[in-house]
Amino acid sequence: MLLPALSKAREKARAISCTSNLKQIGIATTMYLDDNASTLPVMYWDPAIPAWQPTNTYRAQMDLYVGDAKTWLCPSKPLTSAITAASANYIYNVTGRAQTTRFPPTEFIVFLDSIYTTVSGLDGVTQIWPNTTSNGNLRIAFRHNELANALYLDGHVDARQRGSVLPSNLAIHSTFVP
Repeated sequence: MLLPALSKAREKARAISCTSNLKQIGIATTMYLDDNASTLPVMYWDPAIPAWQPTNTYRAQMDLYVGDAKTWLCPSKPLTSAITAASANYIYNVTGRAQTTRFPPTEFIVFLDSIYTTVSGLDGVTQIWPNTTSNGNLRIAFRHNELANALYLDGHVDARQRGSVLPSNLAIHSTFVP
């Protein structure tokens, strides 16, 4: 009887740690915006370097601001490999867009818990894309008691329920002009 309660408490602590990681990424995002004319990092920034190259991702652009590589890792997601320059358990909703008024910062999701793993089995950086699985949840991981943590552009983090994040709600799937 004590074991399930202990397990639930342990997961709650991991969810809180994940929220803290995302808040740190939110602060880093604000610093990046301040230094880059209010433009968010691009998913892959150099067309001369293959997209899968770790130094060619939003994560590489943000590392100067984030600092500790472990910040990119959700504590509820067991590592499938050693931490690398491409390791991340959060998916990215935007790519190289200027801040816009189309989505208020309080509603603009920047990062979400991710289920993405590369073909080589590594935890990897990615952006939100519709997946082909029947769950229809865009590579979003609902690992915190069936909730996924989301970071918004204003820096707040909240937990989203399955089905509450739709392609039409995401900047990467819209045609807005900044």
